Amino acid sequence: MLETAERYVDDQHLSDINIISTVGFDNDDITDIANLPSTVEVMPAYMADVIITQDTTDYVVRIYSVPEQTDTNLHDINAPVIKSGRMPQSDDECVMEDYYLAMSGYKIGDKVKINPTVDGKDTLGMLKHLEYKIVGTIYDPLYFTYLRGNTNIGDGSITFYMMISPEGFAYERYTNAFIRTKASDGSESEKPEYEKLSEKCIQRFNDTTLYDAKKKISDGQQEYNEKKKEALDEIADGEKKLKEGEQEYYHKISDAKKKIDDSEKELKDGIKQFEEGKQKYADGIEEGKQKIADGERQYNEGLRQYNAGKSEYEVRIREAEAKLEAAQAEFDEQYKNFYINIKPEAEAKLSLLKTSIDISSNAVSTLEHQLAGLKSRALIGEVLESEKPEYEKLSEKCIQRFNDTTLYDAKKKISDG
Repeated sequence: MLETAERYVDDQHLSDINIISTVGFDNDDITDIANLPSTVEVMPAYMADVIITQDTTDYVVRIYSVPEQTDTNLHDINAPVIKSGRMPQSDDECVMEDYYLAMSGYKIGDKVKINPTVDGKDTLGMLKHLEYKIVGTIYDPLYFTYLRGNTNIGDGSITFYMMISPEGFAYERYTNAFIRTKASDGSESEKPEYEKLSEKCIQRFNDTTLYDAKKKISDGQQEYNEKKKEALDEIADGEKKLKEGEQEYYHKISDAKKKIDDSEKELKDGIKQFEEGKQKYADGIEEGKQKIADGERQYNEGLRQYNAGKSEYEVRIREAEAKLEAAQAEFDEQYKNFYINIKPEAEAKLSLLKTSIDISSNAVSTLEHQLAGLKSRALIGEVLESEKPEYEKLSEKCIQRFNDTTLYDAKKKISDG
């Protein structure tokens, strides 16, 4: 049975030392522990004690981070044994102690709800979520018995444990350092020396890492005191400057109040002028709107008259163009008729008339010549006195007929042509 327990311890890489810090560890702290002569490997981890409520009863739950390999540990120290289901794969999943799952009524797939506060502190300061889905059950090698240890919250006793992924915690620093020493890797003959070696490791840790930590705290306290004194001195100087500033402030406030009062008066006067101007503007706008409306009406009436006049003008233009085209056609026809028909005919008639006139003129000249001869004969007595009256009448008739017929017709034709 002892061999079985030792094999279980070795297989699960149970830690020899578990250091818990309320201040927390950073990576440098973990490296310092790993560099101790007696340290084989050290695994940083997270832990939180929270409260869940079932049927009005509060239970304290200790939550560990799932072991994982880091630069300072080659094995999953305190590796849990999976009883059912699987390990968490996301930061809102968990595995629960197998024994408690069977007793509590929870089952895989349910969600565990965490109380939002723990003794007045915000739970989300420790965890990223207030609900975690159960994906499996485990045995934790840290717990060989049903005793789950003590805590400083709730009733002081831990009811059961859970594990979530490291990413499910909200801490900035690790809370635990699980250490495996050379005593864990010793041969069978060295096993009796385990307790002595572990004590030496713890003593060395107290003499080195813990001493250094206490010294850092002491140095930090001294630095804090110095900084505090400097801060108090600065506060005193600040208070002095504040009093001086208050006096200057009240002086400036008084001046500023006077300026404000003056400005308020100017503002009121300005508002009054603004309101008056606003009213004038409104009146002007109304008048302008009326003028615009009248102008629009006049414009629309003028546009209507223009469109009507334009239509009438276009009608008259079309009529005039039609008349002009008809007159042009008639003119062209008459012009063509004149030059083709009337003018040649008139010119022919005019030539004929001129010929007739010439003939008539010659006849007149002949008659006048004959008349002159007759007159001469009358004068010389060749014509009988008894014939003279008849002669004169005949001459006058000939001349008158010529004038009334041939010469008149010729002149009329020439005039008409």
